[in-house]
Amino acid sequence: MKRALLTGMVLACSASAAAGQQTGIGYAPPTVARKALQDYAWCTVRREPALAHRFVILSKGEQLSPAEFQRLHDGRCLVQVTAQLGMRLWQSQAALAEALLIRDRGLQGSTTFSAVPALDWTATSPFVTGQNFDAAALSRLAAEDARNHQIARLGECVARADPAGAVGVLKTNIDTDSERKRFTALAPRIALCVQQGQTRNFNRTNLRAGMALAYYRLAVATAAQGKV
Repeated sequence: MKRALLTGMVLACSASAAAGQQTGIGYAPPTVARKALQDYAWCTVRREPALAHRFVILSKGEQLSPAEFQRLHDGRCLVQVTAQLGMRLWQSQAALAEALLIRDRGLQGSTTFSAVPALDWTATSPFVTGQNFDAAALSRLAAEDARNHQIARLGECVARADPAGAVGVLKTNIDTDSERKRFTALAPRIALCVQQGQTRNFNRTNLRAGMALAYYRLAVATAAQGKV
């Protein structure tokens, strides 16, 4: 009974993004914002695949140089984006992860991530060397990181429980019936993760982002284990 209630809650959360509520990607209409972010990611992965990969798997204590950060946010890829959304760095990481995952089809072959230890979602901001923030700004960054990484942990739980289902979502076009159907199929898995203690505070947009980021990192870790 409890799981059935949680599954219903998951479906309601998933539907909220489609209903036009704030999705966490700036303040553009949700559909416009999601498409703009996706276009930015594909453009950047085509131009800077190695740097995009490094940014996506950035771990605690690692930072990009200002020049590297500038390359990842090249005006040629942002020209259609900046007027439409206030992009957060975690969102750009997740969008790049999804683009890399779809491009690198070999990373989609994993059927289990059981050999990979739990991912470290410790806060990583600020991402760029030489950034100076006052105490209040650092506090805001830490709070934002904490919220984002709760979603990432949920995404990791879902990706571990159903890798094929997670990839199925990521292969769909955004804001389509196919995406909604894939999320509906995943709802019991998501509900189980929530029941196990993961956050309930999510919508379809940020959960897709969390799954993309978690799945990519898990797949990279699995591939690295195979090379040892």
